[in-house]
Amino acid sequence: MLKLEKTGPDSFGLSGPATIGQAIRLKDLLSHIVINSDLELELSGLSDLDTAGAQVLLAFRRSHPSRSIRLINCPEAVRENLRLLGLEADFLGA
Repeated sequence: MLKLEKTGPDSFGLSGPATIGQAIRLKDLLSHIVINSDLELELSGLSDLDTAGAQVLLAFRRSHPSRSIRLINCPEAVRENLRLLGLEADFLGA
């Protein structure tokens, strides 16, 4: 099951699979984050990210255009999926 944990004043950690089966849960978890400044999402515990999970993250990012939302400590498989979807620069600053 996908989990979200506050890891700092402006950072949260995601763990579990961010896949189509968890997309609604991911959207719900992210909707509870109050963004007052730039945000980091720590993904070392993310076991998978598919297109649906990436779409939810992109929608979350686009709903906060005045804030930077950066994904950090991404597992290589997650980083590769973001690259294949053309989102690496959007989230990882590559």
